[in-house]
Amino acid sequence: ILLRPNELGYSINPLYTLVYGLLGLLPGLLIILIKKIKSEKLLLTINIATLGALFLFVTIFTLFDIISTFEIYQKILIIVITLLLMTGTFFGIRFIDKYLKKKSEDTPLEFSVYHISFVSLIVEFFVLLILNSIVKAFMFEVSFLLVFFMQGIVFFINIALDSLFVTYLLFISRKVLRPRGI
Repeated sequence: ILLRPNELGYSINPLYTLVYGLLGLLPGLLIILIKKIKSEKLLLTINIATLGALFLFVTIFTLFDIISTFEIYQKILIIVITLLLMTGTFFGIRFIDKYLKKKSEDTPLEFSVYHISFVSLIVEFFVLLILNSIVKAFMFEVSFLLVFFMQGIVFFINIALDSLFVTYLLFISRKVLRPRGI
């Protein structure tokens, strides 16, 4: 891409490179830092508070019609879907935790699903929700609040999927690699 831009004339964008570079770098650094936090209740409380604050933002944004493009049925649908996503994220993380604890009684995981979801939440919030919203608003010349709102809804899905896949991959890798001594 550096030598020959694509047909549309776009080449590497350093802002997107920064966002996705941080998305790859920060989780590894954060997991090392929060490894010391042993209280799963504290991590769960922070997760719930952050998810609740984002739900509140989406609700206020929708109700007060900040971009004034939503019909009343769309507003209700957005709030209900966001509430379902938030609730699903919470119960999904709890389910994953209980399932993996039961499955890994013989070889406990180094990190709980609460550690993984906490790291995912921090990275998603600061990198994808805030920084990426700023970059997209700047690059596409659209309202920051609109981009933030749209990414806020996707945020709930990302946290649940990140928590599920990363924790389960750690679980599987531990089961596969431990017997071989790796």
